[in-house]
This record gives sequence, C-alpha cells and structure tokens, in this order.
Amino acid sequence: MPVDKGLIKAVIAGEKAIPKLFKKEQEAFIAEMVKGKIDYSAVAILGPLHAQRWKLYDSGCPWRITVELWRREDGARLMEASIKASVEQAALAIGGFMAFLAEMGAERDTEQQTKTRWALEYYAAKIGGKKG
Repeated sequence: MPVDKGLIKAVIAGEKAIPKLFKKEQEAFIAEMVKGKIDYSAVAILGPLHAQRWKLYDSGCPWRITVELWRREDGARLMEASIKASVEQAALAIGGFMAFLAEMGAERDTEQQTKTRWALEYYAAKIGGKKG
C-alpha cells in the first residue's frame, strides 16, 4: 500500500516510528501470519537500496520488456529483464523472450537469484544476521 510522501525518510531518520508505515489492514495481516503481535523494537531498517525501472519496446520482441536495476551501497548491482504474458501464452513467451535475449547477446546468469534475496542477505549480514 502506498505511504505518505516523506514518511519512509522520516522513519529512517528516527522522526517517526516504524509502525507508522503500516495501515491497519497490513498490521492485521502481519499479526495473522506471525500468530501474534510484532515487536517493532526488534525490527531493523535495511538499506539503502537504489532501484531504477525502465519499460522498453523493441520491434524484435512482441512483449513489452521491463528492466530493473538494483544497486546496493557497496556498489554491487543486479539487473533483471522480464516480460508479462497471459497463462495461455506463457510457454511461447518464455521461449520467444529467451531467444530474443540470446540474439541480443545477453548471457544467462548461471547463479540466478531473486533481487530481494540478493539485497536482504547482504543487509542482514551487515547488521549481524545470518545468510540463509
């Protein structure tokens, strides 16, 4: 859910409490998932993480391409390219997009990982958490 402009920066600066980031519906969902109440004093703020997103069109690809670039504070970067297709076209879309990327000279990462895990593992390790 969207938050008010400037609220995230205010929480990071310690000017507002972490619970101010959540709507009542979100807090109820979290409480249901953890079977209790969250101890916000035990919550750590992770970051910074800079993200950019582009929507691209190429005549050689019938699907709109979304490219995201994430950059951590240590300078490491991770880029992801994706498309959206209907369930009925998924197999065709995957094959077609992979062929398009290969034709463009893109190489598939043999050590694939999600952007979220890549960021969380780094920042959790930085504050003393364990990678996992």
